[in-house]
Amino acid sequence: MTRRLVLLATAGCLLAGLSAGCSDPDPPAGRTDEIPKLDQRARALPPEAACKPPAPAEGAAPGAAVPRCVMDFGRAVGALAVPPEGSPAVVSLIHSATGTWTLPAMEYAAAFEPLPAEQEARAVLASAQRDAAVFAVGPDLVGYRVSTGKVADRAPGPGGTIADLAWTGDGAWIVAAAGGKAFVLDAHGKLVRPLPVDGRARLVAVTPDGAHTAVANDAGAITVLGDASAPARTLVPSLQPVEGLAFAGERLWVASADGTLRAFDVARGDESAKIDVGAPLTRLALSADGRRAAVAGRDRTIRVYTLPDGKPLATLAWHQANVTALAWGAGPTLLSGDGDGKLAVWEMTAAP
Repeated sequence: MTRRLVLLATAGCLLAGLSAGCSDPDPPAGRTDEIPKLDQRARALPPEAACKPPAPAEGAAPGAAVPRCVMDFGRAVGALAVPPEGSPAVVSLIHSATGTWTLPAMEYAAAFEPLPAEQEARAVLASAQRDAAVFAVGPDLVGYRVSTGKVADRAPGPGGTIADLAWTGDGAWIVAAAGGKAFVLDAHGKLVRPLPVDGRARLVAVTPDGAHTAVANDAGAITVLGDASAPARTLVPSLQPVEGLAFAGERLWVASADGTLRAFDVARGDESAKIDVGAPLTRLALSADGRRAAVAGRDRTIRVYTLPDGKPLATLAWHQANVTALAWGAGPTLLSGDGDGKLAVWEMTAAP
């Protein structure tokens, strides 16, 4: 069977929500002028929070970068997703709730129906065009309509706790790291085939056209798969774990715990860029146009670079807790969530 993820047009309702041809009789679940309070028992509504300018930080260096505004949820930000269209932001909180906020205005849009009891989202995918979001919840996939927050479907995963998800541009194929293995799933979550990987799979990435897939294992090695005419390629950028993996054009960008952000040529496997960040990395986010990269370090600092040249754009040393989620929104907007429940909104138009 060919390794190439051949793109297929999907019809009917997708796992993660209704396609454009499906009707949705439910009214929107939220309004921007009426923000409900959090119901901890139901885990269904977002907290009452507005995006406000941050208070001056004690001991902050003069001229230090600060977010445009901050939301204080009071619960750690567990997962964060922004569709390629740039809005809305899907924010999932630990032991709490999930909701959406429009970007760049950061106005409350909709509350999501609660995730299964005692489970948290480890990964989230979102598409505004398809009105779809897919959550990895334990060993299962839970699909939502982004516009209403209503559950559209639930499906068992391929086996074991799902650690990471990626999907093609049309949503026809989902790539999952689950139970230490890697799999290709169809839009309904049904197993298509396993992917070969040495060691335990922990992160996955796929190009929008499905032509290339990357799987990172727990020992720092990356397996890159293309079509049947090209053999699987193994990259070993570091002996430390890969903490971020994303395609941008013909490059695969890799953030490692050794404190380095690297780019590899997808076709040749050659290392084409290497950026010494200076701190062990924990998160990577690429902008939708592939021209900016943001990496979070264990020092709670976010560093932003222009791509592909790797020129430093900004150093954001504002968070007081570990950065747990990172995503680019509309235009130059960058979102960063932390373990204290702070969600910061940054504008990366120029170096602060």
